[in-house]
Formats: sequence, C-alpha cells, structure tokens
Amino acid sequence: MSVSIIFVGILLLSFLCTWGVQKVTLRFGWVAQPKADRWHKTPTALHGGVAIFIAFLLGIAILTFWFSQSSPELFVSQKWFHHLGILVIGATLIFVVGLLDDIYHLQPGVKLLGQLIAVSLVILLGLEYRFSSLHWLDILVSYLWFVGIINAVNLLDNMDGVSSGIVIIGSIGVCLMGIFGDYESIPQSVYVGGVLCFSVFGFWLLNKPPARIFMGDSGSLLIGFVFAAISVPSELNGYLIPAEAESISDNILRLFASITLAAIPILDTSLVTVTRLMRGQSPSVGGKDHSTHRLAESGLTHWQTLKILYLVSAVCVSVAVFMTLYPGFGYLIFAIVFIGMLMIAVYLASVRIQVAPIKKEGWQQLVTSITYRVPLLKMVVDVVLIGASFYLSYLLRFDFRPDESLTLAMLEAIPVVVMCCLAVNFLFRIYEFSWRSAVFQDVFNFATVACVGTILSIATATLFSSFGIGYSRGAYVIFGIVYFIALCGSRFSFRFMDEILLRLRMQQSPDGQIPLLIYGTTKETKFFLDEVLSDKEIWGKYKVKGIVRSLELGIQNAPRGIQIKSSEEWLNEWQGSRPEIILVDDDVPNQVVQEFGEKFGDHPRIRRYTRKLIDIS
Repeated sequence: MSVSIIFVGILLLSFLCTWGVQKVTLRFGWVAQPKADRWHKTPTALHGGVAIFIAFLLGIAILTFWFSQSSPELFVSQKWFHHLGILVIGATLIFVVGLLDDIYHLQPGVKLLGQLIAVSLVILLGLEYRFSSLHWLDILVSYLWFVGIINAVNLLDNMDGVSSGIVIIGSIGVCLMGIFGDYESIPQSVYVGGVLCFSVFGFWLLNKPPARIFMGDSGSLLIGFVFAAISVPSELNGYLIPAEAESISDNILRLFASITLAAIPILDTSLVTVTRLMRGQSPSVGGKDHSTHRLAESGLTHWQTLKILYLVSAVCVSVAVFMTLYPGFGYLIFAIVFIGMLMIAVYLASVRIQVAPIKKEGWQQLVTSITYRVPLLKMVVDVVLIGASFYLSYLLRFDFRPDESLTLAMLEAIPVVVMCCLAVNFLFRIYEFSWRSAVFQDVFNFATVACVGTILSIATATLFSSFGIGYSRGAYVIFGIVYFIALCGSRFSFRFMDEILLRLRMQQSPDGQIPLLIYGTTKETKFFLDEVLSDKEIWGKYKVKGIVRSLELGIQNAPRGIQIKSSEEWLNEWQGSRPEIILVDDDVPNQVVQEFGEKFGDHPRIRRYTRKLIDIS
C-alpha cells in the first residue's frame, strides 16, 4: 500500500464522516441559525469539526503504522512517535476547547486559556521555533505564532468554504516545500500536511457554497493549530528552508516563509483588527467587515470571492516554495509579496461597509482623527516600496552578488533614503490625492518625485558618509528608475483592482453589462439617469434595467422607455443576473434597500447617489 492510497482513503473517510455528522446534527436540531453578523441565510448543520478530527486522527494512526512497517530505520531516526505524539495531544486538546465553545459558548478569556494550555504543551515538549540564542525569545515567538494563526484561521471561517480552502492550499505548500527542499529525507510535515489537506478536503466538499455544514470552532481551532504546527520552522518540517550554516538571517528568512504560507489568514486578521480599532470597536466581536465580506460588498458573487482568495493564497504558497528553492532571493521576493498584500489590504480597507454606529471614547476619537488626517497607510506602503527598491537596485547593479561591504553600506543607507524620499513625497503633496483618481498626467509628477528623491538621497549620503566604501552611484541611478516604477505601480494599483472587480461583475451577466436598478422616483432620479446614459466612460459597462418606485413620486412616467415598478413587482418578475442598486431617494433608509437587495440573493452591491454643494471660500 502506497502513501497516495492512504491519502485517498483519508479523503473518503473525511467525506463520509462529514456526511454522517451532518445527518446527525440535522436530526437533533444542532444547526446554526441565520444572524445579522453572519453570512448564511438558512439554518445549517454544525459540528463539522468532529468529522475533520476523526479523519485526521485515524489518518495519522494509519500513516504511522504504515511508516513503521515500510521504513523502520527512518521511523526511529525522525522521532516519529515523539513529534506526532506531541501534535496529536495538542490537536486533541484544542479540538475539545473548540467543541466546548460550540456547545457552551465559552467566554473569550476561557477560550484563550484553553488555547494557551494546548500550545504550552506542544512548545514545552519541543515544537517551538528556535529563532535565536535566547530561549525566552524563541518561546515568545512560538506562542505568538500558534495563538495568532489559530485565531486567524478561526476568524477567517466567516463564509462558506473560505477557511477550509485556505488551509488546504497552505497544507499543499508545506508539502511542496518539504518535497522540493534539499533534505536528506522527506520531513514529517509532508505526511502530516497531506493528512491535514485530505481530512479538510473531504469536509470542504460539503462546506463549499452553498454550505451544507459548518465546521464550528472545533474545526477551525483544530485545523488552525495543526497548520500552525507544520508551518512554523521546527524539526517537524526541517525548518522549512535548509541552510548549511545557521544564522540570524536564515532564521528571519524562515519566519518570512511561514508568514507567506499563512498570508491570507494574517491579512484578514490584520485588516479586521486595524479597521475595527480605527472605528473604536473591539476586534473580538463578530461582524461583516472581513476581507471576504468586503469583496462581496464590491459586487462579487460568493464563488468569485472564493476564487480570488484561493488564487492569492496559491500565489503566496508558490512564492514560499520559491524561497525554499532559491533562498538567496528570499528577502526580495518576500518584500514584493509583502507590498502586494499591503496594497490589497489598503484597497479592501477603502471598501465601504455597513457597520453599526459606535460611541467612541476621547482617545478613540483622537486616534481616528489622526488616522484620517495623516496618510499613515500610504506612508507605510511607501516605506516598504522605498526600502525594497533600494535593495533591488544594489542587487541589479552587482549581478545579485553584492559583497559584504556593499551590503553593509546598503543597509546603512536605507533609513536615509527612506527619510529623504518621504520628505520629497510630502513636499510634492502626492499624499493629498486619491489613488483611485490617478491619471496618466500623474506619471510626470511621479517621475519628478523619484528624481528629486534620488538626488536628495545622494546628497545626504555624501554629506554624512562622504560616499565611502560600499556606496555606488550606479546603484542610486538604478534606484531612481526602480522607485519610479514602484510609485506608478502602487498609485495605479487601485484602478487596476477596480477594473478587475468590474470585469468579474460583468461576467455575471450574459450580455456582459452590469444590470442597474435605480431605487427612487424623486427628481434626483432624472439627474442620475441622464448622467448614466450620457457618461459612457464611467457608466458604459452598466445597463439600466429599471426604476424602483419609492414613496416620493418626483417622476411618474418612465423616461426613455425605462420601466418603473414597485419593489415587489421587480422581485417577482426579475429574470436577469444579480443587479447593482443605486439609491437616489434621501427619505429611504439604507436598511430598506438592503433588505430589498438581499432578496435577490448573494448580496448585491448597493450605493447611494447624492449631489452636494461644497463651499470653497
């Protein structure tokens, strides 16, 4: 019997267990009822995590027996029982914590305490990340990684098929890194990752949209724990990236590889945490403000949202595998991925979502005011852009092999270059403009900014270091070019992502145009309709299907042959794909239109049209 047959058996076992759990939970009424802060609209079976746990546990047991029989010497040398024993005990504890939370709805503090107990066990028994020569620092980093990833995967479980699909892709990445890495023997993480992948995949078949069963916290905490264990650099996975001589640089690169494997859960958790804190809201409460919800609010279908997240996750996993094969380029590749994920996070943070009004304390109002007045997110993006561009310029100048003196000079110069370029950015006021409104004429401004920033960097470096050993004028010239390209790429990225989402929405309609419903029969309706029909550059990809009658009848006759019907008539007679709804009646509350839109299914995009006079004196 080969490993592939075992994995197929685990897949079938997981699917059958999930199907069985679904039938049992439906019979006893253990279902998740629809809630305002949840995505599903119908009662759905719970406790899918039980099926995942059974399949995972039996899969590990079967694989252990097979491995002990087929390769007894390797079985002993890799400490198979020791490492997997630790993993299984920790997984069992974390599963019990999740199951108790599903049944009794534990307080967040009790739930966290249970996680810490399970994590403490595996760390004390030897699965900590040896990051440095300081043991206390290694333990701290290990705790942060385990608890962070466990809760990130748990938070990501907010839409059908998201958390399970992302863990499947991440597990495949861990397996590929173990297979293609330069190891004497295949690390245990390849086998454990395979068991996790197929255990979750069997569940995913019934969890994909529309979901017939949810995993619950028993499942999300379990798969988050196992994924954290196989993705953190340790003996279990051969420390992810093999290295002949251990150094701090190697350990940092390995940590970057782990972060890349878990990019989507980390992105989602960071986005939710930062935006909620900016609103003065607790990050631990539920809500429809995750990356998944923001993509759906942009007009994408459930499956389109999943495909985008799966694609981004697959790209990040591919980059992690590339870092294993070519560790010399690891830092540069990670910097590029980090910039890309940061741009996606900033873009998603700009998507408008419906949130309940929050009463803010004084310090929360101050933080919010500073955040909106100071372009912090844009500055963070530029700091990374400048640093990565300068690093790349040295690599390009010296054929990707800069010696020690060049590398030292480059690292010393990066803070100076960053400060100079940021100062020039403020001087030319490029933070005052929305990235969504970037036009071709702005390219000349970006070229000027890059040129002046480079000149100021050279002048400052000359003033403070006399442009000594390791400094290269050629590298600075290359930096100016690379930085200019990076500026253009970042500033036009929002328009690029807008275009991608727009085309995906156009694919939802057979005629390639987004159906548009105008909600309201006020005088504003005519102004908006004239704008839509005349401005082809903005509205050319939309097709007005009709007008929803509101209480105020500013217009009664259908202009230009467009039908006016009540909301009930539109719902009863609608034949097309999901529309976008534009509200033009100021007297109609948002909630009324949201309830109307949800009846079309899959959460259509809803926007409000307003015309305002702004005093400029």
